[in-house]
Amino acid sequence: MEVIPGNRVEDVTPAAVRFLRASPRQPFWLTVGYFETHRVYRKAGPEDDWSAIQPPPPIPDVPPTRQDMADFHASVRMLDWGVGEVLTALEQTGLAANTLVISTTDHGISFPNMKCNLYDGGIGVHLVMRGPGDFTGGKACDAMISHLDVFPTLSKWLEITPLDWLQGRSFLRMLRW
Repeated sequence: MEVIPGNRVEDVTPAAVRFLRASPRQPFWLTVGYFETHRVYRKAGPEDDWSAIQPPPPIPDVPPTRQDMADFHASVRMLDWGVGEVLTALEQTGLAANTLVISTTDHGISFPNMKCNLYDGGIGVHLVMRGPGDFTGGKACDAMISHLDVFPTLSKWLEITPLDWLQGRSFLRMLRW
């Protein structure tokens, strides 16, 4: 197991790509986690024009918060690059056709009345799943699901009997619309 020197995209991404290019034994589990959307954000560059990036409500729309959003944008842009590199490595190694990729977060963005608060901005997270079978097709769904639903979904997809104590419900039917 490789020790990664940090949790920034420039540390994590090359290690994940090396792992994928080294022909991992099948099946494999790879967790790729990034720090990028946490504070302290990267400094915005020219492509992150603070005057064009509005903060979400209820954040006041003033120059300092627009600059904060531009810095957040710069961090997300780097995160997007890192995820793209990992997905490209999966494609180039032929692993993408047989690999389920799950991308999610553990909380909303770290702005006032969002992260750590029970408002939509604090509890809303993204969930992107890409892979073979039901996980192809580029579908978007705004249904109310929970992280608790991921394991029952995977159990049903893999035709594994879920454990009796398992919470959550499969959302596989939503993928098959």
